[in-house]
Amino acid sequence: MRISIFRILLFCVFISFIALNNSCSNKIESHGELSFQTLIEKYPYYLDRIWNGLDLDTPGLETVRRSVQSGNDTAACIALCEYYRKKAIPAGLQLDAAHSSSLTNDSFKIVEIADQILQDMFTFQGISGKVEKFSNGNINWAYNGPKGDKEWGWFLNRHYIFIELLNAYQLTGNSKYVTYFDALIIDWVLSNPMPEQDLGTPQWRVMEVGTRMLETWPQIFYGFYKSPEFSISAKILMLSSIVDHEKYILAHHENHYNHAVKEMNGLAHAAVCFPEFKKADNWLEHAIEVMTEEVHYQVYPDGVQKELASSYHRNVFKYWLQFVDIVINGEKELSTVFMKQIEKMGTYLAYSMKPTGFGIQNNDSDYNYNRNNIVAYAKDFQREDWLYIGTEGKYGQHPDGLPSKWFPWAGQLLMRNGWDTQAQWGYFDIGPWGAAHQHNDKLHLSISAYGRDLLVDAGRYVYQKGPFRTYFVSSQSHNVVLIEGKGQNKREKEWSKPSSEDIAIQEDFDFALSSFTSGFEGLKGTAIHRRAVLYIRNEYWVVADQIITENPRSIEALWHFSPECSVKMENGSAASVDPDKGNIRIQPVSNLQWQSKVVKGQTTPSVQGWWSRDYNHKEPNPVAIFSSSIPGSTVFAWILAPAKGLVPNIQIHILPSPKGTIRFRVEGKNHLMDEIAICMDELTMISLSNGYRLNGRMVWLREGKVPRVVGGTVEDNQGRIICEHVFDR
Repeated sequence: MRISIFRILLFCVFISFIALNNSCSNKIESHGELSFQTLIEKYPYYLDRIWNGLDLDTPGLETVRRSVQSGNDTAACIALCEYYRKKAIPAGLQLDAAHSSSLTNDSFKIVEIADQILQDMFTFQGISGKVEKFSNGNINWAYNGPKGDKEWGWFLNRHYIFIELLNAYQLTGNSKYVTYFDALIIDWVLSNPMPEQDLGTPQWRVMEVGTRMLETWPQIFYGFYKSPEFSISAKILMLSSIVDHEKYILAHHENHYNHAVKEMNGLAHAAVCFPEFKKADNWLEHAIEVMTEEVHYQVYPDGVQKELASSYHRNVFKYWLQFVDIVINGEKELSTVFMKQIEKMGTYLAYSMKPTGFGIQNNDSDYNYNRNNIVAYAKDFQREDWLYIGTEGKYGQHPDGLPSKWFPWAGQLLMRNGWDTQAQWGYFDIGPWGAAHQHNDKLHLSISAYGRDLLVDAGRYVYQKGPFRTYFVSSQSHNVVLIEGKGQNKREKEWSKPSSEDIAIQEDFDFALSSFTSGFEGLKGTAIHRRAVLYIRNEYWVVADQIITENPRSIEALWHFSPECSVKMENGSAASVDPDKGNIRIQPVSNLQWQSKVVKGQTTPSVQGWWSRDYNHKEPNPVAIFSSSIPGSTVFAWILAPAKGLVPNIQIHILPSPKGTIRFRVEGKNHLMDEIAICMDELTMISLSNGYRLNGRMVWLREGKVPRVVGGTVEDNQGRIICEHVFDR
C-alpha cells in the first residue's frame, strides 16, 4: 500500500513537472496582444523592477515618483511614457538604415524585406526561413532556422528584424510595421525572463544581450516611440527588461576578445541612452574599466587584434569607435594611451588592405570591402596617410617608407609595390594560430595584382560542424603543403613577444622565412615544413619550400585561385588565362617529378576547391594541386609571376647547390637574367656565378647590378665582402 501511494505521489509530481514545462516552452497564453491593464494586474513584478531600477529623483520624473509613492501604477506608467515622449533622442544614437542587413539604401528593397518579416519570413546571413511558432501564435525564440544553425538563432535574438521594420516605418509611415513589432517585443519579454545563470541559450547568450543593447533596443525604443501603435505595455516591458539586460551583462560578460568588446559596448550604450536608471553611471564606469583593460589585453603592440582574423579585427575596431562616441556622449573621458592603441588598429586595417579595397581573408574572415571605411576613419583620426591609401592617392599624404609592412607580433608580412588598384600585393602568414576563429594555415600566401585577387584563402563559410566546416578551417583550403595528405595541427595561440623570424624589407625586394613545427594531423613520425618567400618588387614572387623528414613522403602543394580565374595546366605550370585581366603563372622549380591537376568544386572523395565570400556562401574555385614523392628532406621552389593579360612561360635553370639549399636562374622579360640562391637550413657557403659566394640566408643576382643579400654576406673571388645585410631584431 505504501508503495502504491508513493507511486501515485511520484506520478503527480511528474505530471506537474510536465505541465510546468509545457507552460514555459509552449507558452499556452498568447502574448501577441497585452492590454495595459492586464500588464498591471497580471505582471506586477515588471513594474516593481522599473520603480526599483529608476532614479525617481531624475528631473522630469516628479509625477512618476509621486504616483509610485501613492501606489498608483497606472498613473506612474502613463507619466513615465509621457517623460520619454518629451525626451530628446540620445546624442549619437543611429536611427537610420545603417544597421539594416539589406546593406542598401534602395527604398523598394527596404520595404520588401520588412513585408517579408510581416509574413514571419526572416533572413539572417543569407538564409531565409519562416520562423517557427507555437499553436497559440507565439514565436519559438529558440528556433535555429531552416538549417538548424545556432548562428540563425542568435541573429533572431539580436532583433535585427526590428531595425528592418523601423527602416520601413521611417520610409513609409505605415503603422503595420509598428503593430507587428509591438506584438513581437511583448512576446519576447514575457516568453524569455532573465535566467539566474548563464545558460547560453539563443535568447540569453551574453553576446546577444550586449548586441541588443548596442545595435537594436535603444534604436527601436526611441525610433518607434512616438507611434501610437507602440503600446504602453510594450514600452514598460522593454524598460523593465533593460534593467535585466544590464544586470545580466554585469554578472556574466566575457573577459576577453570580440564578445567582451560588444557586451561592454552594449552596457555603455544602455547607460547613456537610459541615464534615468539608478545604476547607469555604474554601468558606464564598469564598461570603461573593462574596455580599457581589453584594448591592451587583446590587441598586440603592432595594432593587430589577437584573433588574427581581419573581419573580427574590423568589427572590434568599429565597436571600440562606437564605444568612444558613446563615452563622449556620456560626458566621460578615455585615456590617451587607450586612444593610441585604437589608432594602431586603424593603421593595420589601412596598411593591410588589398589594392582592390578588400581586407585580408584570413582565419574566419569574410570578403569585406574596407576602402570606404578607411576614408571615413582617416577623417576621424586626421590621418593623411590613411586618406591617401583609401583614395588611391587622390587625397592625403603618401605613407612614409616602403610600401611593404611587417607586423612582428601578428607575424604577418604585407608585400606590395604601390597603393593604386593595379598594384601587386601579397600576404604571408607566419604568425601564431590566433586567440579564436583559427584556421590551420601557417605559411599561407595570398596574392592580388592588376585589379583582382589571384591566389586566395578559402574564407570561413559556416560554423556548423561537418565536412565543409572541416575543409574551410583546415590546411586543405589554404596555399600550403600537405604531407601524406595530412594538414597542420593546431599551434600556439598567442605570442608573448614579437617574431624573431628572418625578415627583410628592402628598396627593391622583401624576404621572409619561417617554419611550421607543430606536426601534421595523424601523420606517423615527424615532419617540418619550412617556407621562404622572396618578392622582387614590381615583378614576381619566389617561394622556396623545405620538407624536413627522415622518411619517404608523398606531398601535395596547393595553390588556390580566385573563383574569377580560369586556370589551365601548361607545360607543367599552372596559370590563370583570362584575357586583358590580372593573371598569375605558378612554375615549379625542382628536379621532382610533379603530377599536377586542377580541381574545382569537389565533394568526393574529399572536399576541395571551394571559396566563401561570407557566412553561408560558398562557390567553386580552381585549385592547382602538385603531387610528388620525396625520399626524405627535400627543398623545392616556385616562381609566381603576375601580369596584366596572359603570363608568358618562364625559363628556369636549376643550378648546383649544397643540401638544404636551392639555387636557380630565371630568364625574365627583356632577357633579364636573375640568379637566386636560398639557404633553408643552417647557413652554408653557396658558390655562385662570377666567382661570388653567399654566406647568408638569400642572394639575388641581376646582371649589371650589385647583388642583394639577406642575413649575411656575398664575397667576390678575392674574398672581399661586396654586400652585407644584418637582420634588425
